[in-house]
Amino acid sequence: MRGDMQIIRWFFLGIVVDVVLVEYIGVYLCIRIPVSIVTKKDPSSFEFRFAPWIDRLLGYPRPHGGFR
Repeated sequence: MRGDMQIIRWFFLGIVVDVVLVEYIGVYLCIRIPVSIVTKKDPSSFEFRFAPWIDRLLGYPRPHGGFR
């Protein structure tokens, strides 16, 4: 009887862990996909964060005439 309870406990623990992982991945994708479509760059990169600011500071336009 005690072994059966352990199996049931591990089974439900596995379900809880799976649900938490699926929710975490789903929320991450719901946030990350639209951000990547809009920015087309990796938000964690140096260029994404600082290059537009540096370009404006130094006055370097892009080839099409605008800034990053």
